[in-house]
Amino acid sequence: MRLSGVQEDTAALARVGWAVRSLTGGPGPETDLSAFLDRRDPENMADEAEPFADRAGGWTGVIAQAADLHPITRACVGYHLWSFAGLGQQGDRMEAAVTAARIAASEGKGAVFAPLAMGGVRVR
Repeated sequence: MRLSGVQEDTAALARVGWAVRSLTGGPGPETDLSAFLDRRDPENMADEAEPFADRAGGWTGVIAQAADLHPITRACVGYHLWSFAGLGQQGDRMEAAVTAARIAASEGKGAVFAPLAMGGVRVR
């Protein structure tokens, strides 16, 4: 969930730009996940494929059932159910992490950002 080094990879920079925009404004993931992710089904989708709206609706339904839980707990639930709902691509967790961060900060009370130490980085 981080770049391995300083690089000028345009795809990585675009993803970072999307993450910043998603974290700082716009519709939240709990109200409209498709709009939050800016993802839609293609026009020529195969008949046997499950529409993204259905997969997103299943994920949103589970998150709605957890409405009484603390936002950080809901964020963890959403993050871990992401791949089970078929929302992400293989091994790509950026959308799940950004969505979880927005859910965790949804009530806007107290600390909105919690710094975490990453593996291999010395914290003093």
